[in-house]
Amino acid sequence: MATPRGIRNKNPGNLRYRKEWNWKGVVGVDDKQFAIFEAVEWGLYHFGEQLKRYKKRGLDTLAKIIPVYAPKSDNNDEAAYIRSVEVQTGIDKNTVLDLDDPVVMEKLMRAFTRHEQGMPPSGLDDWYDDATYSRAVDLLKPIRNSRTIRGSVIGGAVLVAEAVKEVAVESAQQASDVATTVTPFLPSWSKWVFLAVGLAGVGLAIYSRLEARSQGKR
Repeated sequence: MATPRGIRNKNPGNLRYRKEWNWKGVVGVDDKQFAIFEAVEWGLYHFGEQLKRYKKRGLDTLAKIIPVYAPKSDNNDEAAYIRSVEVQTGIDKNTVLDLDDPVVMEKLMRAFTRHEQGMPPSGLDDWYDDATYSRAVDLLKPIRNSRTIRGSVIGGAVLVAEAVKEVAVESAQQASDVATTVTPFLPSWSKWVFLAVGLAGVGLAIYSRLEARSQGKR
């Protein structure tokens, strides 16, 4: 069996490319103007974005979305398509879709993929594994709720905190040594000079420490 176009293109929703939308992850367009993505997660992500665009236009149920998404003019059986997605998702065609619910979004991704691409090869329950769908759904979440972004931010914050702590301890000891040795022989205003120079040094040290860690040196 030949691999379906959407699977080859990593575009399971068979989305036609629209340049004005500035799509992420697009690496090309095929001879029928279907987008080609660098990873299937991007194809699923843009499918989800398409559903959200429909909802902004008032197309918020399967009965309203599918005749626009897969119209009769493209040789689609709209009624059969709607019924297929209803059966697979358990969502009635007239139910308003909560596209911010990751469970609902994943069900829609799976159902539309199966209908667009046909049944997966023998022995497979789906075209993609659970982790692929999970990553695609995560991409659709606002940044503050994304597991990937949240993990990166927390990890970065911990890294900075550790570097600051290390540098602060080292700098404090060095400053103490310098103050004990030098300041008794300098005028009183000199402490401000040492403070300014010390702060600049701490900033540079923190930067250097973070740079070294990013390169795996510490």
